[in-house]
Amino acid sequence: MTEPTSSTLTVADVASRVLQRPLLAVVPAVAGLVLGIFYVLFAPATYIAIASVQVLPLVADSGAVKIQDVINMPTEQQVARSSSVRALAADAMGTSPEMISAGLSVDFPQDTQVINIRFTSSSPAKAATAAQTVAESYLKYRGDSAHQEAQARIDEINNQITEVQQALEQDPGTKTGALQENLKALMSDRRAWSALKETAGGRVITKAAIPTAPTSPKAKVHIPLGLVVGVISGLTLAVLMPTSGRRTAVTLHPATPRRAREAKPSRAASEFDQMISQTISASDESWPSRTDSARSTRVSSGSADANAG
Repeated sequence: MTEPTSSTLTVADVASRVLQRPLLAVVPAVAGLVLGIFYVLFAPATYIAIASVQVLPLVADSGAVKIQDVINMPTEQQVARSSSVRALAADAMGTSPEMISAGLSVDFPQDTQVINIRFTSSSPAKAATAAQTVAESYLKYRGDSAHQEAQARIDEINNQITEVQQALEQDPGTKTGALQENLKALMSDRRAWSALKETAGGRVITKAAIPTAPTSPKAKVHIPLGLVVGVISGLTLAVLMPTSGRRTAVTLHPATPRRAREAKPSRAASEFDQMISQTISASDESWPSRTDSARSTRVSSGSADANAG
């Protein structure tokens, strides 16, 4: 049993196929270049404005607390693009939350307490206004949430302080010292939560500026990209399409294989081309033998019929 011959496509084969049909390689490249130019000239421009926010911890007692232990940046990222923040920004701009959601994106650099609020729009002024408004809405929502929690804790502590003071007035006995210590602790907690109410949840460290140039389309990016895509498409077509030489070689003519074997090839044939040529040669060489065999059979039949007559 004969092992199958492995066919390989060399660089010379690729160059030969491209040279045999240059239009297949050139036309897609030119088309890609033209499409890139048209995209740069006629595609709508988009602008991106960025506002950077430093996130500060919101804790009642921040003396011995590490920032990284009380601030979860992935959570703050989700808060910044939450529906609540979008609704606040939409109300401030007089638009819809869907419009805010369509152009909003939020990210944060690794190992920092900074989030970048980006807004994409066809108008540079609108992009800057929306990015700044979302940043301020995020800080307002974060601060309001913390302040509401602080006020709830202060109200609870005030009730406890009232109970302790009433206990001291009603029974100034052996438990006076313990009640007074408890009262001091409660007042200290109330001061801490009251201070939290005055603490901002962060600050805008980089205000959103009006972008001076669009982020898309860019001539230096999209025109070369269109050309590269066109060149790759053209080379693929030129290599994969069957060559005219192979189509001619398929014609079964008795004299063609002999002339082909006698003629010197213009270049070294690859294993793939040799395999195709051997297959065609074997088929053509068997053609005369099959013809002679059929002719002999007809002659024998005619002789037999003559003898019988």
